[in-house]
Amino acid sequence: MQKNTKNTKTVKNTKKTPPKHNRKKAARRRGGVLSIIIIALLLPLALVGLISLHSTLRGNGEGIGALLPVDLWFMNPAGEWDYETREIEPAEPGNLVDMVLAALGDLGRIDHPALMPEALIIPDDERVIEIALAGEFYDMAAAERVILIHSIVYTLTGLDFIDYVVFNIGGEPMVQADGSFFGRRNRENTSLGGEIEPVLTENVRVTLFFTCEYAEFLIAEERQIQIAQRQDVEPAIIRALIDGPISENLIATLPPETRYNRVVREADRVIVDFTSNFVNNLAIGSSGEIIMIYSIVNTLTELSGIRRVQFLIDGLNAATPWHLDLSEPIYRNETLLRNP
Repeated sequence: MQKNTKNTKTVKNTKKTPPKHNRKKAARRRGGVLSIIIIALLLPLALVGLISLHSTLRGNGEGIGALLPVDLWFMNPAGEWDYETREIEPAEPGNLVDMVLAALGDLGRIDHPALMPEALIIPDDERVIEIALAGEFYDMAAAERVILIHSIVYTLTGLDFIDYVVFNIGGEPMVQADGSFFGRRNRENTSLGGEIEPVLTENVRVTLFFTCEYAEFLIAEERQIQIAQRQDVEPAIIRALIDGPISENLIATLPPETRYNRVVREADRVIVDFTSNFVNNLAIGSSGEIIMIYSIVNTLTELSGIRRVQFLIDGLNAATPWHLDLSEPIYRNETLLRNP
């Protein structure tokens, strides 16, 4: 059988095949373009993820514009621990913890100025939050202290970015009855069924200086004040001045909303570090300012060995927008004193 080759044609392939090295270059170009496209698409997502992670750890901005369910722990009227879930909407970055604590205070289970913290500190490298309570904490009954500490610990450690809570009182680390530090607290070492040992107290006799009707002079009032054992008397004196006089004939020199970060004794001086609202308290004219400052100075210099008082505002040397120069320590002023 013969092959039919009549209609058979040989067709030459005129399409040129690029050399192998050119094909590799083209593939690399296509791969590079594809990689750029992928990176361009994924980079915004990665940045969002990093920002979200940082915000979560810091408590900044998480859930801005969204309602976040938060369990607020408290002791109910039957004396049992309970919680109420509230939806909180942070208004701006950084205020989630503030709003949670404000919501806890709104429950109204404890009516005491020490309930609301003075400051909040979240270290960058740890999931720990420091709560600085007002110095009035030690004036609370033992049961109130237990409720306050447990409520804050259980509420805040329920947030995703907080593992531990530490406390300081009036600028000093919180201590237990035996003088040991209270340390980091979480749900494991803060049992709702446990108790915090009551703080042992002692009475100290002090001389406090208040003013009279026209705020022209300083008049002494002697009083017994109660302080926690192993605690310095200086913070208790400042709290007593803020509380005001017992005598109806005397007038307080410090507004009741005055708050301080710390009061500490160093050699012959006492450092009083007020919060920023102290600046507003000084906007009372020259005579009122002088009476207020020297009521503090003359009261503290009644203590043995104390000659002067250094004023700070949120840890910084006080500037001088007022009549007195508070950038330097203030010494006692005897000319303002009058007999009762």
